[in-house]
Amino acid sequence: MKWSMITVFSCMPLLLREVSANRVHAVSFLNNSTYQEVEFRPETSLMIGDILPEKGDKYYDKNRAPKLSGQPTIVYFHVTVLSLDSINEESMTYVADIFLAQSWRDPRLRLPENMHEEYRILDVDWLNKIWRPDCFFKNAKKVTFHEMSIPNHYLWLYHDKTLLYMSKLTLVLSCAMKFESYPHDTQSCSMMIESLSHTVHDLVFIWNLTDPLVVNPEIELPQLDISNNYTSDCTIEYSTGNFTCLAVVFNLRRRLGYHLFHTYIPSALIVVMSWISFWIKPEAIPARVTLGVTSLLTLATQNTQSQQSLPPVSYVKAIDVWMSSCSVFVFLSLFEFAVVNNYMGPVATKAMKGYSDEDLSRELDAYKVNKNN
Repeated sequence: MKWSMITVFSCMPLLLREVSANRVHAVSFLNNSTYQEVEFRPETSLMIGDILPEKGDKYYDKNRAPKLSGQPTIVYFHVTVLSLDSINEESMTYVADIFLAQSWRDPRLRLPENMHEEYRILDVDWLNKIWRPDCFFKNAKKVTFHEMSIPNHYLWLYHDKTLLYMSKLTLVLSCAMKFESYPHDTQSCSMMIESLSHTVHDLVFIWNLTDPLVVNPEIELPQLDISNNYTSDCTIEYSTGNFTCLAVVFNLRRRLGYHLFHTYIPSALIVVMSWISFWIKPEAIPARVTLGVTSLLTLATQNTQSQQSLPPVSYVKAIDVWMSSCSVFVFLSLFEFAVVNNYMGPVATKAMKGYSDEDLSRELDAYKVNKNN
């Protein structure tokens, strides 16, 4: 059968036109503004039976890992971190958007007939009918699978019977934070991937040898910097056996700018303001007392606001030491006035009540005589 040619204008995109039931022509736009005729051959739809063992072969058990020569099945992992946000010190959680890639080899599967491509896209629903790694996020409080605008996952089958499963997830992860050095602290938050039911005798998780972790360099956090990130092994032994585990660790260093302008500088100014009472005459009791008490109350409010986002921990933090020191300095300035006022005795008290200088002079002389006697 002769094939008819398709003519298109240079401003038109890729056009497809069916010529017969068995052959399709396509015209593609090339870089040099010329056209090239490409032939597409129709493919038959792939069924799950095309990759499972044929009848008569060894029974395929989807609950059993594909161990080769008695060795545990190796699953390679790769994580791409798209974003980190919603770091909550009070609940000790953070949110991460990631791409999770898992690859493993299942020699029990069959390759589809006439598979000429490097890989073949499989229906992800087939994961319920073949063996897949039973990984879960150990420290996750919530995992959300993305389905906008289509389910964000796919499954590939390679020529060597290696399967690649990629999915996009949003995780709410717990992070055991320590605040002894707050706000000069550095937190270490992890993302742990562990096998649910297979011990290391059947299944082993390994990081991808070439690029196990990719972190988006444009991630920007309000008060924290990602100072370092790395992958590690967190395999742990339980009473039921050793279960393979992998971890991604983020070192988050807190920036000082926010607390410098909202905590340190305001509290230091309050302390300096309380020292103004040293230049106020001792006779001005209301002014000095009001200044000292107001400074103490303001510091107490400042201390409460600086720790609103923190959990009520029982140990002492660096911010506690600073705010307590400021409160002590303000209290000492108030205490100094009380000592001076008591030392001056009744003469100063009468001066504050409006006595004349002559009366005060006579009272002072009498006070000294009585004191000497």
